[in-house]
Amino acid sequence: TIKDLPAEFRYARIVPDIRPSEHLEAGKIIDTLNKVQWNKTKAAQLLGIDRKTLYRKIRLFKIGTST
Repeated sequence: TIKDLPAEFRYARIVPDIRPSEHLEAGKIIDTLNKVQWNKTKAAQLLGIDRKTLYRKIRLFKIGTST
């Protein structure tokens, strides 16, 4: 259940007005972050993107924010 997920994932939020392809990208980022316990350097490596790009996408998609 949702209660069993890590707090970062339970409260992760994807902006509702983004395109469907961006929803998929945001979901992949969230899955990868959870896989590496939110180690952004490792997540960026696994995603094949620069760490700065990952940070930008996290802000863009508002991943990990509770509001």
